[in-house]
Amino acid sequence: SEKYGYAGWVGSFDLNGNTIRTHYQNADGSTHIYENGIAYSYYSYDDFGNVTEKKFYGTNKNLYIDKKGYVRIERKYDSLSRVTEETNFDAYDAYLNAKDNICRKHYRYNKKNQISEEDCFFIDTLIIPQHLKSIHYTYGDHENIIEESYYDIDGVLWADSIGICMKRFKYDSRNNLIEEPYFN
Repeated sequence: SEKYGYAGWVGSFDLNGNTIRTHYQNADGSTHIYENGIAYSYYSYDDFGNVTEKKFYGTNKNLYIDKKGYVRIERKYDSLSRVTEETNFDAYDAYLNAKDNICRKHYRYNKKNQISEEDCFFIDTLIIPQHLKSIHYTYGDHENIIEESYYDIDGVLWADSIGICMKRFKYDSRNNLIEEPYFN
C-alpha cells in the first residue's frame, strides 16, 4: 500500500468491519510512538458492535500507560447501547486512576439520551473505588451542554483542587463554543 506523510497507522479489522488493532508506523514501516505515547491499540466488541475493551501497548508490546493515564479501559452498556460504566485497569487488572484521578465512571441519561449525570470514582489506599464526585449536565435548546456542576456523594456542591465547582458554556448563533467561565 502507498504511504503518505511521515507516520500513520495500520489497522486490522474483524468480519464486521470493527477495528481490532491499530499499529502506529513511520513511513518506512517501523513502529512510531503516537502523540499519547502508545504504539499499538487493541479493541474488543460485544455482539452489538460496542467497544467493550481498549488496551494500549508500547513498542515492547507490553501494556503501556498513555499520557492521560489509561492502560486498559473496560466499558459496559445498557440495552440501548449507551455506555453505562467505564473503568481503567492497570496491567494486572487492578483499578488505576487516570491523570484526572478517576478510575471508574458511571453514566446516567435523560429522556433525550444525553448524559445527564456522571459519577466519578477513584482508588486511594483501599482497593475498592471510592466516590469522588458527580457531574451534572444541563442542556440548552440546541442540545449543547450549557452547565456542568460538581457534587459530592451527599449532593453538596464539590470543588476540585483549584476550587472550581461549576462551568457554564455560551455558544454563538452557529453553535460554536465561545465562552467557558468557571465558578467557585
